Amino acid sequence: MPKQRPPGTVTHTIFLPDEVHKQVTTVAGYGAVDDLIVECVKEAMEGRWREWVKQQAKKLGYDLKK
Repeated sequence: MPKQRPPGTVTHTIFLPDEVHKQVTTVAGYGAVDDLIVECVKEAMEGRWREWVKQQAKKLGYDLKK
């Protein structure tokens, strides 16, 4: 049965290097790969997102340190 897109999500194609693909499919069983990738992306985005928001605020003249 084909996989259906869960509500509240956007389809995004990614290309994993062969070695990373092997690791992901070894660690995450069938059906859990998407969850693993989403978890990794969320974790990687935390600091980057905060830094981006700070940069945008600074461009607009706000000081988020207060």
